[in-house]
Amino acid sequence: MLKRKVFFFYGDTPNTLKISGPDNATRSKYEISILGSCDSRDTLRIYDEIYGGNDDIILSSYIARNSIACAFSSPIVFSDSDINSIDSPFIKKCVKLDLNKNAINDVLSSLQSKESILLIDFMDERFDLLPINESFATMSWDYRKTIHFQKNKKDNYVTFDSSSKKEMTLRSLDEIIRMATRKVPVENIYILNIPMATHYIDETGCTSFEDARYSIFRYNSYLREVISKITERHIGVNIVSPPSWMIYGDKNHLWGAHPYHYNKLLYLFSAQKIFHK
Repeated sequence: MLKRKVFFFYGDTPNTLKISGPDNATRSKYEISILGSCDSRDTLRIYDEIYGGNDDIILSSYIARNSIACAFSSPIVFSDSDINSIDSPFIKKCVKLDLNKNAINDVLSSLQSKESILLIDFMDERFDLLPINESFATMSWDYRKTIHFQKNKKDNYVTFDSSSKKEMTLRSLDEIIRMATRKVPVENIYILNIPMATHYIDETGCTSFEDARYSIFRYNSYLREVISKITERHIGVNIVSPPSWMIYGDKNHLWGAHPYHYNKLLYLFSAQKIFHK
């Protein structure tokens, strides 16, 4: 006899989406490590929120504000006083990992079993790189507020979508995947292919984001090129690509309306691709 699962979406708008129905959440325990941005973290957060709490997903590591492109550069000398302007302990930790170049060791050491999942996204590649001696620092907003940045800032930097940075990103990713596949199968590596949204939707309709403010077109072109190369070079890695109609922002997002803060449908789509293969 054919059995079907039935569940219902409900909410005033897609941004207030809820799901009702039996056995929709994951039935297995997953340990997941993130090298990316809030795009990946919000995928887990919204999945947990929609299903009303899910203890089966364990976040083993989450590293943001780090450009993958310069992850294997030489460590940069800094003191704690250089970055004391950062209030958030989490962001301070991430900036430290960027400067001391321990981010990759941190995230890979969190892959504790063959079932562990590595989730990567490129949204923090939208930041330029600051050359410091023979290395580079990720020019995140938080880093640019620090004394360390003020001491080392200069007129010349590596723009995020330059050819040289694209090549740096791809070389670093090659090494990350090579190292990660010593610990987990290649099919346990997921990469989010989510361009910046050009608009957000709320109860009043559709509103466009300012391209000049966010460099939306430039970032999306960068992402297309990088993802295209990854699909050629790394067979077996999972590329999670939501449909184009799903890529719009949410004015009521926890962190506000920006081109990289999406609606709940998109986050749910990504989570389903990871946890319900």
